[in-house]
Amino acid sequence: MVFRRRERHQQRHPAVAHPEKPYAAAAASVTPTTTRPATHGTPFRSQPPPRASAPTRTRPTTRPVNRPPLQPRNKLVCGPSPASPPAPRAGPRAGGWALDRSVDRAYRAPEIRNSDRYLERGSGLVRSRLTVAQLADLAGVSPATVSKVINGRLDVGPQTRARVEEVIARHGYRRRAAAAGPTMPLEVLFHELAGPYPVEMLNGVQRVARRHRLAVVLSELQGGHVPADGWVEDALARRPTGVIAVFSGLTGEQATRLRARGIPLVAVDPVGECAPGEPVVGADNRSGGLEATRHLLALGHRRIAVITGTPGTQSSRARVAGYLEALAGAGVAADPRLIRVGHFQVEDGARHTRELLRLPEPPTAVFACNDGEALGVYLAAAEAGVRVPEELSVVGFDDVFPSQWTVPPLTTVRQPLAEMAATAASMVVALARGQELERSQVALATRLVVRASTAPPPR
Repeated sequence: MVFRRRERHQQRHPAVAHPEKPYAAAAASVTPTTTRPATHGTPFRSQPPPRASAPTRTRPTTRPVNRPPLQPRNKLVCGPSPASPPAPRAGPRAGGWALDRSVDRAYRAPEIRNSDRYLERGSGLVRSRLTVAQLADLAGVSPATVSKVINGRLDVGPQTRARVEEVIARHGYRRRAAAAGPTMPLEVLFHELAGPYPVEMLNGVQRVARRHRLAVVLSELQGGHVPADGWVEDALARRPTGVIAVFSGLTGEQATRLRARGIPLVAVDPVGECAPGEPVVGADNRSGGLEATRHLLALGHRRIAVITGTPGTQSSRARVAGYLEALAGAGVAADPRLIRVGHFQVEDGARHTRELLRLPEPPTAVFACNDGEALGVYLAAAEAGVRVPEELSVVGFDDVFPSQWTVPPLTTVRQPLAEMAATAASMVVALARGQELERSQVALATRLVVRASTAPPPR
């Protein structure tokens, strides 16, 4: 039976009947890769041509991750970089900070070491400002006590407050990084809220505040130039975006307390000299005084009086310096009797003008260091029956209301008060956001506005 099956199979598949003969003829009509096996018996397939061996590929078990190499956990955070030789624990460290043991132990903590509290600078790591919890650990108090001191709360003992203030002044407080919002106002500190001067300043500050959706808080020193000690606590309680000090100044301790809490401070038209790098906005007062006096000299005046501003203020000194420079350039000797000291008030201009007009040789022109004093000159001249400008020429400084509405309209030096305040507000917002200032000290240009209050001297 097996033999008969084989015969039937050979009849159906003649290529298998003669295995010794090549079966290329039978297989020529069949594509090697598509040959189907027989339905009966052992399947026979034509062999495809040999294929080139493909390279063996291995698949990684895990994906590679780009990570910086892990640092040893017992490595010091503060101090020189790994490339430099180790420095001793005592004394200053190259490229780093010298810290006592308590501070160094606090910085060894993993939650501090692995955070962004340290910034690259040069070849080492430099400590940045600390958070409330870290300050509390260094001062040995609770975070709530540190928060009370930072926010100006009064329910903290004097010794505890002094200890916390010392730690804050030494290490700095890192305020939460956030864009200035409506809940963080701009604090504007004025020496006095009287006259058009603060109005012009507020217009400039408000212009920037509206753009950044900030409220504006005003503080007045009632004619003074340095705030009392309690002002700092009140300002800290308001948690301002920054402080703009207009024609006023803070003590060194007050400024340090603000900066230690990350509150920027910008001075506008400062009273005293400012430290290098301190943010300041002002006007070119020396150039303004020079231009005003040169204008009077060009008209032919030689007896030119000046009524100064508040003694010791930076703006007053600069304007008087420009006045003296113009006289020296024209070969005119300065007469001490024509230099009168005022305080930027209308009463000063009136009082000094009365005295000047009683001199044996009265002046033919007066340079007042602000428009308020110039109005006082107008008043005293009218009282004495002296006509402006036929018998007395007058030049002011500021170009604020009502300079162009006086009779006659006042010739004055325009000081861009609104632009100065807007520049200071923009600097405060930039500093609050951690941005670098292109220039820390800005002096805007002044311009002489010639109207009808000046004329050649009488013959």
